[in-house]
Amino acid sequence: MVWNYCPLVFMEESGKNRTPDKLPAAERSDLFAPCDAALAGVVDIIEPRMVIGVGAFAAKK
Repeated sequence: MVWNYCPLVFMEESGKNRTPDKLPAAERSDLFAPCDAALAGVVDIIEPRMVIGVGAFAAKK
């Protein structure tokens, strides 16, 4: 199963993906709490043997 920590996509004007950790602090604070809760809920329901974060940001979360 693949789960995206944040189901929203943030794009630079160039089309490059902007990870949530690169958002302004005010935007991050409102975004991380529901994303953390959703991730924890999925892990509780699915009960995986292992969770792998792909990319530096995801690995930290």
